[in-house]
Amino acid sequence: MSTKRHTIYNIAGATVPLAVALLTIPLYLKTIGDIRYGVLMLAWVLLGNFGLFDLGLGRALAQRIAALRKSSPEDRAAVFWTAVASNAVLGAVGGLILIPVAGFFFSTMASIPPEIRGEISGASLWLALAVPIATISGALTGALQGDARFLRLNASSIFGTVLFQVLPLLAALSGHIELSVLMPVVILARILAMVSLMLACRDYLMSFRQAAWSRGELGTMLRAGGWISLTTLFSPMVLAADRVAIGALSGTAMVTNYGVPYQLGEKSTIFSYAMASALFPRFATANSSEASRLAREGQRLIAIVMTPTIITVIIVLEPFLAWWVSGDFAESAAPAGQVLLAGFWLSGFSKIPHLQLQAIGRPDLVAKALLLQVVPYGLALYFAITAFGIVGAAMAFAAKAALDSAMLAWLTNELGATVRLLAMPVLLMSVISVSSVALLSEVETRIALSAVFAGAVAWSWSKTPKAYKDMASDSFARALQRVARK
Repeated sequence: MSTKRHTIYNIAGATVPLAVALLTIPLYLKTIGDIRYGVLMLAWVLLGNFGLFDLGLGRALAQRIAALRKSSPEDRAAVFWTAVASNAVLGAVGGLILIPVAGFFFSTMASIPPEIRGEISGASLWLALAVPIATISGALTGALQGDARFLRLNASSIFGTVLFQVLPLLAALSGHIELSVLMPVVILARILAMVSLMLACRDYLMSFRQAAWSRGELGTMLRAGGWISLTTLFSPMVLAADRVAIGALSGTAMVTNYGVPYQLGEKSTIFSYAMASALFPRFATANSSEASRLAREGQRLIAIVMTPTIITVIIVLEPFLAWWVSGDFAESAAPAGQVLLAGFWLSGFSKIPHLQLQAIGRPDLVAKALLLQVVPYGLALYFAITAFGIVGAAMAFAAKAALDSAMLAWLTNELGATVRLLAMPVLLMSVISVSSVALLSEVETRIALSAVFAGAVAWSWSKTPKAYKDMASDSFARALQRVARK
């Protein structure tokens, strides 16, 4: 089982959709406007909260498939079909419940203009259809993760995400900008993505004659999945609370100003999640000392790669947004985006302990850590948005990300090692975040940003293992030789 190869597959599976998003988001904003796009984002936030009807079976299936790696095909088929059938039923129930919830949600959003409110009258039905699609897809994804079939999983993920971004845009560019048209097109993309996952799971699907709904296996997965479902319930709610609060307190247009850099920042956790996902099957079978070694090596690589990367993105974010969307948009969105990037950098260090706890059968600890954050984060958001607008929301998010990473590191007995590893990067990230929003002169800002960037590169190089340094030096030397020959 190659962690390096699987990490590369996971990175590719997240990077390609990011590139597509970078191309399509400006077109969406120009074609359907920031208000319609903000409503679409709120719709996906609402749908994400209904992932709770998975009851954690997707992730529990991944853990069971990994643990049963050496078991018979019949045992693995029973686990697979139990999860898929159960998720289909749970998704149908969730879809029925979503219909009145979505209707109430959109009817009470006072900041939605009347002409657009009429376009979303049928949104509830389309969102309801998306719930069973999502729960079944979750089970299929869990099977591929547990079986370490990351190449097939990420190929399907790329296909589905590209469809999700491109098909609605094609409809909008053809003149159908109404949400009543865009919603069903998005559902079509979700269905095609689910079919792609089914094809990737064809070995399991071909075991239909061995299919057996196992009450015992369902009970095993639900015991783990119950806690995972609590995480699935509250995690999207907590993560979406900032955009919902901004929509309620500042209007849907500000949701777009915050949500677009949020989407970009969210993609910055690609490497950390790819690393954690690749380690998940190994955590499921490793002893405690081996798991600790794997976790520390993973966190070290995340810090080495992501610290200079995020600092670079923070520096170039405002000119990038001005080029990508517009100068006015960049002026409004960049300060919050820069703080969000620091928050997502911190959040990246929660991925490994999060999946480590789930892999060893302790998802309850992840859920309890999250539940402890709900009320403080809600209060922090309200006061921060009231005082500082979307920048305040970003500050509250960054503080929550720091707390989450610290709590999960403590629960895996890695807090001390994590603090020692991140002491200097946290200092650098704090300086650049303050410099980005502080009222400094242009010269002072450039000096501060240049110093932080140089410090981040130097720190990352000092922490890079010798084998990687030698590889980089050899590659650089060969590149110089090729240039010299020319």
